[in-house]
Amino acid sequence: MSINKIFVPEKKELKQFLKSNGSELFYSRYVKKADALIGSSKSIDYIDKFINKYSNENDSVFFELD
Repeated sequence: MSINKIFVPEKKELKQFLKSNGSELFYSRYVKKADALIGSSKSIDYIDKFINKYSNENDSVFFELD
């Protein structure tokens, strides 16, 4: 069995991806299938903030964290 590693881009690119594609696609790409995230600490922190907001929102799509 292998580990699903996701190489995450810089925070600026993550913010742009979320803004352009919305929370559902962001979740599918960077959270859903990831066992391990590889990238800068700022990028990983951004994804952690996303997860907190995504899990607290009830069925709403969002395009920004702030």
